[in-house]
Amino acid sequence: MKLLLSGDSIIARKEGLTEPHINYNLKKMLSNLQVINTAVAGINSVKFYDLISEWF
Repeated sequence: MKLLLSGDSIIARKEGLTEPHINYNLKKMLSNLQVINTAVAGINSVKFYDLISEWF
């Protein structure tokens, strides 16, 4: 199964891991999961919503 995640720093944060923390935990819970995380660290939610229209 594939899961697309997108968002701001909350979704992108690594907290000492080599990949975003949310990716790591989701893959631990669901071993057959492929996580595609397009979140951008360092931007806030307002900036994210400004950028999203450019991505899609």
